[in-house]
Amino acid sequence: MTDWTSELVNARLLEAADTCWRSPRSRMGPQAAVGYWPAFMHDFGDMVGWGEQRQREHRNSFWNDRSRPSAAALSREEEMRDLTNQMVAQGPRKILWGYAFSLVSGRPFDAWCRKHGFARASAYRALELHPQRFARTLCKSNVFLRAPDMERVRQIAPERAMKSLGLDVLRIEAEAA
Repeated sequence: MTDWTSELVNARLLEAADTCWRSPRSRMGPQAAVGYWPAFMHDFGDMVGWGEQRQREHRNSFWNDRSRPSAAALSREEEMRDLTNQMVAQGPRKILWGYAFSLVSGRPFDAWCRKHGFARASAYRALELHPQRFARTLCKSNVFLRAPDMERVRQIAPERAMKSLGLDVLRIEAEAA
């Protein structure tokens, strides 16, 4: 199946950025994971003497812990990186990945544009134009479409981002099915 659309391209980019963000190999330097020893799970008896601050820290660490991506997600991420490197020019590619990583990390895209020297209006225009061009190129090249994990994409892109990515159409289709 080679029915690529700009919405699917955006969803795959977002999933790939999330996969890269969650994978241990993306964390380098002192903050890198030293090992994969499982975290200690506290039960109610352990938490009895904790104060409010310690309980809040425990809750935040539980909900902010990034789960490791699956092998299929890693494969799709690598495939998307290769496809964008081969078929998208460097400037638009930087903008597409920058936007995806901004959504995943929760940082403002405007700040990313200022840091990397892109005009915000031009970057948003590129976000509308280049996924369509990329989807057209993928269809012409007969690249097999592997659908993204829409559960992950829905978790990453809240409603405000879903519309800007064009993913609200995919959400409606998924709910209808």
